[in-house]
Amino acid sequence: MTRRSGKREKAISSTSDDRRKPEKSGAEAPPKAVGESGSSRKVLGLKKDNRHKKIMRNYRKMQRARRKDPYAGFRQYPTNKLADLDLIHKYIRQLKESDGFDVDVYPGLCFAAVYVPRPEFKEPCQLRTDAIEMSQLAVAQFNSDNRDSKGVPYEFQGIERVVSYSCNGEIFLITFQAREAETDDIKTFQAKVFDPPGLDEEEEREVMLVRLKEL
Repeated sequence: MTRRSGKREKAISSTSDDRRKPEKSGAEAPPKAVGESGSSRKVLGLKKDNRHKKIMRNYRKMQRARRKDPYAGFRQYPTNKLADLDLIHKYIRQLKESDGFDVDVYPGLCFAAVYVPRPEFKEPCQLRTDAIEMSQLAVAQFNSDNRDSKGVPYEFQGIERVVSYSCNGEIFLITFQAREAETDDIKTFQAKVFDPPGLDEEEEREVMLVRLKEL
């Protein structure tokens, strides 16, 4: 009886030792390094061939082009809702006749209606404050450009109309009035100003165009 029990105990102990071996070998295996996983290799590969930088470089290039031409790289997408045809024709006519400055109608959100009239500037709001600041910046630019030709400086008076379109930031087409300092004559100006995104600290507002409005 004693011998049988001894064999049985030996068998049980050997079986338990065998069961513990995989646990022991698994515990001793060194953990995988972070860079050895498949997903990590893909991320490193993306950084290595600079595809992300190339995508961002092309995006910034297109956005700079859209500052001058809002339809640069433009693709027409279908829209579910069609605006009134008479309103669309009037909108297009105003765009062509005034280079986008004298647009006071809007056919609604559709693929070709890039220029948006902003009548809310007439009420106290952030847009009104920004439009005044940009107009003053444009007047200063106009005075600086015409200083050599002995042009009479102008002083900002008030805003008539604001139109805008988006381009990783926003382009504002502002029609405003300014007073000639010497004669007190009031003249109407047009200014095109780029306003960078609020989080972009590397760029400042840029006066792309300022001119006297043709009558």
